[in-house]
Amino acid sequence: MDKCLYQDHDWRERVKKQNEVEEIRRPVPHSSGTNATSITLPRNTCDCYHHIYDPLRFPYRPEDRRGQPSATVQDYRKLQTRLGTTRNVIVTPSAYGTDNRCTLDALLQMGSRARAVVVVDQDVTKAELSYMHDIGVRGVRFNISMGDPRMLR
Repeated sequence: MDKCLYQDHDWRERVKKQNEVEEIRRPVPHSSGTNATSITLPRNTCDCYHHIYDPLRFPYRPEDRRGQPSATVQDYRKLQTRLGTTRNVIVTPSAYGTDNRCTLDALLQMGSRARAVVVVDQDVTKAELSYMHDIGVRGVRFNISMGDPRMLR
């Protein structure tokens, strides 16, 4: 009887590993190729700059006419699995202007191994900055191509 239980456990582990391999080989949106990297990345490798776009949940600012395709946390996690990175820095993209909701939501979804860089305007409060720091924001992006020139004074 113990042998049957062990074999069943063995079978479940094999299926789990097979599913993980299949997940890695599925195409990742906005990425070419489906294979894992040919090199093994060092432990705790960090993707130091990427955006999350989730226009269905967080609409772009009306002035943004580029219409960036969706690139959600789930999409990024697939890429992260394929590349072998374990840490990441999410940067608020220009499509959102100073609306950091998508970035902050992504940061909370990604957990403690993620950090973020946000875009703020001159009216940001200390309480807002404190909250953002508490959840993992560690930088502010000054995007002068679309920003308020008063921020540079």
